Amino acid sequence: MATERIQFSGGESPSVDELAGGMPAQTNLLTDAAGALRLRPGISAWSSFPSVIPNTSEVVGIGIWTTYVIYVTADRYIWAVNSAGNVSALSDTTTSTRLDGAGRPVITALRDRVVIAGGGKPQQWLGTGLSSRLGGSPPNMTHVQAIAQRLAGNANDPSGIIYWSDIGAYETWPTGLNFAEAETKPDPCVGLYLCSNELVALGTETITMLSPDPSVVFSPARTIDVGWGPAHSYIGMDEQFMGLDAKNRVLYSNGRGFDVVSTPFIGQQLEDAGTNVADAWGMRYKLGNYNLGILTLPTDGRSFVYDTDLKQWSEWRGWDADAGQLGKMPITASCYWPEKKLTLVGLATGQIAMLDGAAYTDLGQPIAAQATSTFVDHNSSRSKKCHGVRVRFHRGVVADGDAGYLLLSYRDDLGPFCEPFRIDIGDPTMVDPVVSLRSLGTYRQRQWRILVDSVAFRFASFDEDFQILDM
Repeated sequence: MATERIQFSGGESPSVDELAGGMPAQTNLLTDAAGALRLRPGISAWSSFPSVIPNTSEVVGIGIWTTYVIYVTADRYIWAVNSAGNVSALSDTTTSTRLDGAGRPVITALRDRVVIAGGGKPQQWLGTGLSSRLGGSPPNMTHVQAIAQRLAGNANDPSGIIYWSDIGAYETWPTGLNFAEAETKPDPCVGLYLCSNELVALGTETITMLSPDPSVVFSPARTIDVGWGPAHSYIGMDEQFMGLDAKNRVLYSNGRGFDVVSTPFIGQQLEDAGTNVADAWGMRYKLGNYNLGILTLPTDGRSFVYDTDLKQWSEWRGWDADAGQLGKMPITASCYWPEKKLTLVGLATGQIAMLDGAAYTDLGQPIAAQATSTFVDHNSSRSKKCHGVRVRFHRGVVADGDAGYLLLSYRDDLGPFCEPFRIDIGDPTMVDPVVSLRSLGTYRQRQWRILVDSVAFRFASFDEDFQILDM
């Protein structure tokens, strides 16, 4: 008899074929460097947001300015939450007080104001009264960034031109002077971001890094000959960034080169999504040693999560209460507040909540987690007898008064999964971390699956005792 550890971690398999090791799934789980699993962070109410939501239109953008949380809803209204938890409308029925354009908002904080672009004329708020159009006749912009004491934005047209204000004069945009073209190729610039004090101009055929220059203001520092895809899939990762390119690959780049980090399996999912990736948007989440880039495809209803340290993929899902099954993640926008160490998230209900590593539900909705192994054959096509398995995980952990349980099932070859074995995670009196199941039949190749629902789940290892038979 031999013993082998079955791996549930390792992220989405590099294979797209089930029998070659494909189809493993990590849904709503986080993996540490040792391969242990835990439930993904849940969504909790943010104590500074009122219980009565002032506008039930979907939140489509969030940013931080001084002590305010600024957010934009799908009806193009702009809102501010102050340090006392009071929400003020920065827009009214007057068109000039609402965000112009139809694009996803990009919020940029300056010392004396916050500026927002959304495809039309940029909007600003100076801290009192209602918001207003940014002065100086800037062009229609999809993105706006603050760099080198200027505002810079990309024109919402096919020109590929980037404009900027005068230094320290954010409402001065000299006609015909302050502009540059990402000119390696005549491709449109679909997005503009910051990385390591440089502008990142995302073109449909090129990515150009623009550095502040004392003589020409911004000069091209490096061009990567690869096109960008959905503009808002950009995720800043300290001195690097990631996102979807024009071929639906996930790139990880420092602006001088790039790696394709999407495995064939993830790449196949993105390829299957096709044009549904057009509204993809990205966010970063940091929790302890976890450093995650999250790509959400709203139309396709999926969120793919990349652990930049472990270089592993997983998927996060929400819960569809009407269907009683996994649904799309409820998060519609996100930002990180460094001073508060908070990751704030916007919801379709108009609420601002927070992503919380200590929460085991999404505002009361279940977080159903699943881990599936690859097909296991122990390097032999012969039949194997499974003498038993040993599951090691934290027990005696109670979350929200519910002791919870784990469901373990398996399938042989491409057949259906068996009826699951229920393993109690336990009340406080259950402290033995190892649970054994004996005599689990014979197989040639087997796939294992773990299911757990909304509990303080810590899964350490899974060992199988088996014997290769002479048949």
